[in-house]
Amino acid sequence: SEEHPMAQEMEKSRTDTQEEIRDIDSFVAIYFISFVFVGSIIAINVVVAVMLEGFVSSLNADECTKRITAEARNHHKVAGALDPVLSTLANFSSPSHLKAQIDLLFQLFDVDDSGTVDYDELRLGLAKMNYWPCIMLSLEDWET
Repeated sequence: SEEHPMAQEMEKSRTDTQEEIRDIDSFVAIYFISFVFVGSIIAINVVVAVMLEGFVSSLNADECTKRITAEARNHHKVAGALDPVLSTLANFSSPSHLKAQIDLLFQLFDVDDSGTVDYDELRLGLAKMNYWPCIMLSLEDWET
């Protein structure tokens, strides 16, 4: 049973086409599988990066809060010895009010009316002012 040459040619063409489609289907399948695989890896990396960034920023915020708390707790250790007096003087309403506050402090400190204030007079005057915590003025503070 010989087939017609045209039918044989058509059968051969159909077989070749099916093989080409299988080759293309294989290529497309490999392409999409690799595309999904690479896309999944990228998506996982993005999710991990976002999670790490959130974690690091919360650690930084926590460290910043701890540092601010420690600085506030230790502020009096590094503050100037006369900062409480200066903060009292900073609350003035006019230049004449500031001058009156300074004159009052000077009168309180200059107990011997010499027109000057020495280390002992200043130390005793600060003790009379009852600041809390107590202002401890050292001789080194006085000399600087």
